[in-house]
Amino acid sequence: MRYDCTAHIGKDEGNLNVAGTAQETTARYHQLIAIDAEDEAKSLRDEWKKRYKRMEYQGYLTDIKAIYHSLQQPDLSDITCLPQYSFAISFELTLASPFVSRDDLDFYIVDNPIKKDRILGIPFIAPPTWKGSLRNASRTIMMGYNKKSANNIEDSEAMRRLFGNSRTAEDNFVAGRVQCFPTFFLKSGLEIINPHDRGRKVGVNPILIETIPRGATGTFTLLYMPFDMIGMADEKTKKETASDLRFITKALKTISADYGIGAKTSSGFGLLRDEFSNGCILINAIDFPEPEQLLDKNDTGFEPPDEAFLKYMDRQGVVLPEFLNETGELLSTKQYVAHKNSLHGGSLSEYKKFRQWYTHYGQKWKEQLMLGAAKESEVKLYHVKSFSELEGTAKKICEFVGSEING
Repeated sequence: MRYDCTAHIGKDEGNLNVAGTAQETTARYHQLIAIDAEDEAKSLRDEWKKRYKRMEYQGYLTDIKAIYHSLQQPDLSDITCLPQYSFAISFELTLASPFVSRDDLDFYIVDNPIKKDRILGIPFIAPPTWKGSLRNASRTIMMGYNKKSANNIEDSEAMRRLFGNSRTAEDNFVAGRVQCFPTFFLKSGLEIINPHDRGRKVGVNPILIETIPRGATGTFTLLYMPFDMIGMADEKTKKETASDLRFITKALKTISADYGIGAKTSSGFGLLRDEFSNGCILINAIDFPEPEQLLDKNDTGFEPPDEAFLKYMDRQGVVLPEFLNETGELLSTKQYVAHKNSLHGGSLSEYKKFRQWYTHYGQKWKEQLMLGAAKESEVKLYHVKSFSELEGTAKKICEFVGSEING
């Protein structure tokens, strides 16, 4: 069990209130229910709802910021160690509508808690949720291409290649080439769903659900690895990879704007904004087109960092955790002065100059480093800023390679 409510009540003799953690408040709430103190339990929950209508989780990560950042943004630089034509897609998404899922907690202050990571205790979209949504979107897309039934689509070559066997398969089992990483968020909120009586047209029993709120951001990462093509003809693998890339990006675009992800998607939950940040496609292939051949150049100017600025960043151009506050932003002047003696930075004047430079050119610097590393390792790196551009770039790659979506 993730949290032993009974043990905690016994330890603290039931003296728990809404000022404690969600787990402590949950323990107190269920203790009141157990002793038939329903009015007091309702008051406790109402107070908790007011206080935690919007929850921030940055404080949970104070002592493990470095671990969190490594989990939030997987290192994709080692993709050259994977089979040729492996690729990764990564971007920082923003929710256009609240995300709903269901945790497996036995006890919670509300009946519909958002799913949280067991170790970090923060909300996240689990890899199976991503993969399931991609599979559903892919099935719909493929039905439009091939006019086949859903059952025939599930058993098609492309679906098995990407996602593995369907649940009804009894033999010839195979793993899919697509693997998704968890997407962590640092916010949660509360929403109310109010089902209406169809006859009287009025609400009958409002349902309180915990969500990840609109506007929350998290990093999506997908890895594609054609492990089943090792030793096969490169030309076939190359065309399959381009076709699969096109198909996956089309499915992601469909999820973002039409189908959403998670529960209650038919009610408008789980949609994503088209624009995102830090987006890229990284392909372990020497015979794919150079980024310059596909993407329109939009030179907005760039100023490389002073040598003194390098100590504030890692080799990928990411600001070191010690120079970030609890919200993941660069330390303010007051915060930097307060912690200056424990940091490995420079003078306050130097830090202010670095902060100003990073605000204007930090993202461009990260792209330059990634592009340089990609050229040295003969990996192809394509920067994208939206789901529309992601799909468009994949389409151009597909056309360059001479491949088509096929099932």
